[in-house]
Amino acid sequence: MSSESYTVPGRECGTCSVCCRDLAIVQPEFTKLPGLLCEHCLPGQGCGIYEKRFSTCREYDCGWRSFENMDDSWRPDRSGVLITLEFSDQGAAAANLILVSGVAAARTDRFAGMVAGFIESGTETHMVLPADAGMMAYNIPLNGILGPAIHARDLAKVKEIIADACAALKEQPPVPISPDLMRPAAPLN
Repeated sequence: MSSESYTVPGRECGTCSVCCRDLAIVQPEFTKLPGLLCEHCLPGQGCGIYEKRFSTCREYDCGWRSFENMDDSWRPDRSGVLITLEFSDQGAAAANLILVSGVAAARTDRFAGMVAGFIESGTETHMVLPADAGMMAYNIPLNGILGPAIHARDLAKVKEIIADACAALKEQPPVPISPDLMRPAAPLN
């Protein structure tokens, strides 16, 4: 099932181009590191090759476009959080919450509430802090560490654990992205 099946009707990217900067593209015809603006992105306008964009871009939809309960303030360029989703036939199966404007976005009640909602729904949830271009992003799985606080309905504890996780992410040494990860896979026979 494609992500288009989950897109809220009428919800458009507008001038947001966060995904054009913060996601990697690994295609036979084009490769781009995360953290670098795609050469085809026109700042404030979006994709300059939209009608002919790469399949990875065609197939991608951010989480904000997929959830009716997220208003326009959740658009990634406004919220500082890019939500990438992996879908199964039953709906969202995994969510990566990419803190595109840094850890401040993760220290809010509404972020904690969103995380709790994902985890309560059985969605595997990760908090991701982008690193400098050419470096691996910092990633921490949240389900296990937040489960007890969410079950206890303790928002203050959820926020405390998220703050501790943010601090732990920032203490990790940067790891360069392996050139092998940025090479398209050979076609399967």
